Order: sequence, then C-alpha cells, then structure tokens
Amino acid sequence: MNDLEKRAHDIAVSILPHILNEEQEFIYYTYHRSGSYTFYSSDVFEEYITIYDEILKYLQKHYEKI
Repeated sequence: MNDLEKRAHDIAVSILPHILNEEQEFIYYTYHRSGSYTFYSSDVFEEYITIYDEILKYLQKHYEKI
C-alpha cells in the first residue's frame, strides 16, 4: 500500500460510521428479540469500497499537481 492508499483507507474508515448513520435506505443489521444483532458485513464492505475508491481518486488527482 502506498501513502495515498493508506491515507484513503484512514479517511474512509473514519467517515464510514457517519455515512452508515445517514444512509437510511440501507439496513446493515437486524435486531433480534433476544437482544442480539445480525450484521451484514458485505453491505458495509461494499459501502467502504465505494468511499475508499472515491477518496483515492480525489487524492490521486490533487496530489499529482504537487
């Protein structure tokens, strides 16, 4: 992983919880009567990949000029 990829990862991980809270159309977990949750990690991972890719593209575009 190069520096830009690491930076994109760090940013994506830090904003992912905020994005998931704002995305009301997606259901990332199911609450059970027993008090437990079932998480759908594949949906969360897909959301992470989308965020990561966009951030990486932005960083690559703007750091080329430096």
